[in-house]
Amino acid sequence: MVISFLSEPLLTTILTYNQEESARYFSISFSSDEIITLFLAISIMLIGQILKKACQLAEENKQVI
Repeated sequence: MVISFLSEPLLTTILTYNQEESARYFSISFSSDEIITLFLAISIMLIGQILKKACQLAEENKQVI
C-alpha cells in the first residue's frame, strides 16, 4: 500500500522532469481502500492518545489520594 501510494507521485515527477516548468506535474490519487485504511489508522491513533491521557490522569489521581 505504501509503495503504491508513493510510486505514482514519484513516477509522474520523474517522467515530467525534463519538460518545461509549465508542463511538469505532480499526481496523487487515493482509492477507496486507501481512504478506509487511513481512516482506521487515524482512529486508532486517536484512541491511543485518549488512552495515554487517561493513564496520565489516573496516575495524578493516585498521587492525590
